Amino acid sequence: MRTPWQLAFVALLVGSLGCRAPTVIPSATPGAPGASLRALVIGRIQVYIGGKPVRFGRQRYGADGRGLEWPGTTPWDEPPVGLLGEETLTMVVFRSLKGDEKFAFEVEDESGRFEVLLPPGRYAIQLRCGKWLAETPAQFDAPEQGRQYYVGTLQVDLFRQRSPLGWFVRFFGGTLPRGDTGFAVADEWEWARANLRSFAEGPAGIEKRLMRLEYSP
Repeated sequence: MRTPWQLAFVALLVGSLGCRAPTVIPSATPGAPGASLRALVIGRIQVYIGGKPVRFGRQRYGADGRGLEWPGTTPWDEPPVGLLGEETLTMVVFRSLKGDEKFAFEVEDESGRFEVLLPPGRYAIQLRCGKWLAETPAQFDAPEQGRQYYVGTLQVDLFRQRSPLGWFVRFFGGTLPRGDTGFAVADEWEWARANLRSFAEGPAGIEKRLMRLEYSP
């Protein structure tokens, strides 16, 4: 049974990401069922708070539902229990820029890797990290079904700046102001070749199409 914290956070996430909840998708590789009808998108996400990397993966929780290994200095810095799983902290949402479909991937690997099958198209990335939601300027193209695309590493520096609204969100949760968060895209091709399962299954077919940061004027 979900706690009041969890129920409130469900409402917050659905309201922030739109009326329709995203479709949760699993990790995939070139040989996964349905791969011939979708585009395989592979890459990595790295999140920092105050210069410290956020640890992905399954976490341990105390009796009050707060994480025991979260990089923070006060209880306010620690996230509530996860939304779609009792120990899930981070979710990457791929939002189609054509049909506004949303596909969510729960990051469980400490490296921050993602390998997902998506309908061909152009996508924007949204991030849910603990009790915070972030709209990122990152976009990528995965134009053809049955193809594999390496999109690079999205680096997200939460609370790089501290606006008054950012201070409020830091303590109480919600959507981060865009100006308070830093973003960068890195090409980690050699890391990907050594660590992503898709390279072991079909390295010859993987095309590099790095994410772009598209800031609104």
